[in-house]
Amino acid sequence: MGKTHFSTLSENSNILFTCEHATSRIPEELGTLGLSREDLDNCKDLYDPGALELAQALAKEFDASLLWSDLSRLVIDMNRYFDAPGKNKNSFHASLLKKELLTMRAGKEILLSIPHNQTLSEKEERELYDTVCVPYQEEMLRIVQKLKEVHEHVYIVSVHSFFPEYNGSVRTVDIDVMGYVHPEVAPKVCEAITAGAPNYTTEIDKPWSVMDVDGGAMHVLEKEPGVTVLAFDIKNDNLGNDTDVKKMSDALKAGIRAIDG
Repeated sequence: MGKTHFSTLSENSNILFTCEHATSRIPEELGTLGLSREDLDNCKDLYDPGALELAQALAKEFDASLLWSDLSRLVIDMNRYFDAPGKNKNSFHASLLKKELLTMRAGKEILLSIPHNQTLSEKEERELYDTVCVPYQEEMLRIVQKLKEVHEHVYIVSVHSFFPEYNGSVRTVDIDVMGYVHPEVAPKVCEAITAGAPNYTTEIDKPWSVMDVDGGAMHVLEKEPGVTVLAFDIKNDNLGNDTDVKKMSDALKAGIRAIDG
């Protein structure tokens, strides 16, 4: 399966940026998970387009640490946890091991079964989670502890992206601010972004909230003292090229600086 996550540590900043759905990589031994290459390439659940580039730009801007997954969320979703209460309530969006995906055919969205994932038992799912997701969470905690040796408080900023249309729903929001572990930070972050970048529509927990899927990878930090968690979900047509990424990075800076303001 190869290395499934990468990280860089910078003690110059008290921020750790993360990107759980950074790439579309499916390990060679898994092929195309039993799907046609066309359906896989047109899938809206493969990864978060533009999210890694934005996380990298922000980490560079703040001279901050960065942690990202190098595994498609179709193999296993790094931003879900195994014993979430509703982990199977939506097999193509909310679940840890997705049994279906949303793809495009002839300009229309359709749901398809993922043959490989349909064959995995709960025991195999648990083993995959322990092999891939737990080490990612452990690396997150390791970086946090390193930063806490230098800084009084540490901030985790998770970066994601979403499609303008998904499962028949048209999303008009450009920037979704999710304070799902520490909800008190979201309003001031949203206000700061709106004041500095009014050309973007910025909302809290729209088009969706992490609570729709019973939380995410950051659940391991829920009770960690001296840590504040925030997430951004960006409409991916705002991340189409380097210029777009730079504009979005500039727009988010004021919001990130407002976290502890």
